[in-house]
Amino acid sequence: MAFHRTSLSGLTLAFAAWLAGPAQAAPTYELIDLGPNTSAVGINHNGHVVGKHDRIGGKVGIWRQGAWHKVKDDQWMSAEGIGGQDTVALELHRFNGHDGAGALLPGDQVVDIEPLLPEAYDSSSTAVTSDGTVVGIYYTIGGAYSFTWRDNAAATLPCPDTYVSCLAYAASPSKGWIAGIGPRKDAEPWFIAAMLYDGSAWKDLGTLGGWSADVSGVNRKGHVVGSSELRPDNHRTHAFVHAGKFMKDLKTLGGRNSYAYAINSQDVVVGRSEVSKDAEDAAFYWDGSGPMVDLNTLVSGPKRLHLVDAVGINEDGWIVGNATYWDTYHGYLLKPRSR
Repeated sequence: MAFHRTSLSGLTLAFAAWLAGPAQAAPTYELIDLGPNTSAVGINHNGHVVGKHDRIGGKVGIWRQGAWHKVKDDQWMSAEGIGGQDTVALELHRFNGHDGAGALLPGDQVVDIEPLLPEAYDSSSTAVTSDGTVVGIYYTIGGAYSFTWRDNAAATLPCPDTYVSCLAYAASPSKGWIAGIGPRKDAEPWFIAAMLYDGSAWKDLGTLGGWSADVSGVNRKGHVVGSSELRPDNHRTHAFVHAGKFMKDLKTLGGRNSYAYAINSQDVVVGRSEVSKDAEDAAFYWDGSGPMVDLNTLVSGPKRLHLVDAVGINEDGWIVGNATYWDTYHGYLLKPRSR
């Protein structure tokens, strides 16, 4: 079994050009608390946040203009991302135990996408773009497939025969990039590679050296972030960024594991990292100028909340994620103050 490997000299030379130029100080941020018993899932270019709030029944809501707005539809569902015009990628939870891909459109219209997916018995939306295209996965008796949906029309993405399936988990705001994972048929046990779809074909991005990778974000340049096992035998997972040629290990904040969740067009990456054995996980920020930074250290003013993860970042550098205060969870929004 051949693993994804890059020599130290090749890695040094290739990334020297990418990271060239004077180092810049990370920005400081204004922290906006989205309230107790809230969770944040994603943010769009308008700075609108999708998530949940107990005050609106623990169901999907959109935070905009300083307040949470409850989705009027009363069916049980969860949000997977927010795009242009506040279109939301949804997972609809059905009474039969199966899930269904869906979309929330302007005017609180909920669309069930699954009936448009051939022979699907289970499905889920996983991402949404600036133009309202929803990306997701569906399952049939014969296998698993990825789809795109827009204007009440769905299309199945092709997958090479050398993979068991190609599963889409992220989409760029524009430019048509889709990222996901692909279990290879020729590997035993399965080798699950990070994958990138350019609108016509999937590209295998490999792993950091382990048996599997997971993908969480892709930007307008087609740069992908996620997490990957380092080796088959050590059960350590690190955040990565793949900027066109190979994966870069973003390391951790001191703990064993880290996970990258989002990237914007400036190649700023955010996510979550273990800090030490006895410390709570922390949200991280990485911009290529040095090691990842604990996002808690970049917040100006009172630090009542502990930022546990960062799940989204938009083109203006606004970051959303989830935090704790004692035993209560809070969604949060960060706005850059300076650079």
